[in-house]
Amino acid sequence: MRFGLRYGDAQLLFLGVPAEDPGHFRVQARDGSNRRLECRTFQLHGRGRTVEVSGNGRIPVAELRAVAPTLFGVDLCGTQLRVFDRGQQQLAELLESFDSIAETIETPAPAPTEAVASAGPSGPAEPTIRARLEERKVAILACLGGEPGAVTVRWTAAGELSAQVAGRDEGAPIHGCVRAAIGDVRITATGSGELMHPIAP
Repeated sequence: MRFGLRYGDAQLLFLGVPAEDPGHFRVQARDGSNRRLECRTFQLHGRGRTVEVSGNGRIPVAELRAVAPTLFGVDLCGTQLRVFDRGQQQLAELLESFDSIAETIETPAPAPTEAVASAGPSGPAEPTIRARLEERKVAILACLGGEPGAVTVRWTAAGELSAQVAGRDEGAPIHGCVRAAIGDVRITATGSGELMHPIAP
């Protein structure tokens, strides 16, 4: 998940991956060529509140959430950025989505094998699964931190599904995040199968 504040050729990025670090955002400054700027600190200014971000760029979500509603300025490598109402709104929406995904990870949804008959789409395996992945793409991308990736889905003849992010270690929290984002899917299967589906912004 990402949000950027731009000032001329410079940009301040707020990056969050709730599946990997549900308690922090990373803040990075980049120039017009997308090269990282090495600022000793960043300062986020809200009405009656200033939050300082250390050079490692990590900021607790709770502190960012506290300053976001009234955020009006950012000190970026000695340059003052003005934050307007639209920026405040976009940052608030980002934090809301982040919190929602983080909560889903902490309280995982039931596995697809426990799906209730009335929950989710139902139909032939591959087209139903691909349609569901496209339908839930925004939520899946939030688990992936807004970066492109691929989801591998396997199913059995009994219609039991499992899903994981391609290329990630077995047992990584991101798999649970993606499974929760996909939700319950019931399929009509004549045998077992597997597919890999690309996910891109």
